[in-house]
Amino acid sequence: MDKNKKLKGIIVLKTVLKFAFLESIPEPYLDFTYFSSFMSIGPKAKKAGDMMLPPIYVKENDTVKDAFTLMMKNDLEEIPVVDNELRVIGDLNVLELLKVWLKKLGE
Repeated sequence: MDKNKKLKGIIVLKTVLKFAFLESIPEPYLDFTYFSSFMSIGPKAKKAGDMMLPPIYVKENDTVKDAFTLMMKNDLEEIPVVDNELRVIGDLNVLELLKVWLKKLGE
């Protein structure tokens, strides 16, 4: 977030894990396209901005379907919920979506 508490970007857990384990991946596998975006930055990322993606979010009035669609489209396991000024007011993750789906299934 910036100094006004507005969302600047997101850091995806999978990205953090890839950076954390990049040094232990055998050299022959580093040529795969899967890792190419990380190789351009390097395994020594020290700042959040080195791994941050542009802001991806839902607003509090968006539907669960909107959130799910955006999460699946962007391969996210969680997504920030923001107000109209893009200030983070919550977080929605796949377990919460699963809980909603199971509740709906039981009705």
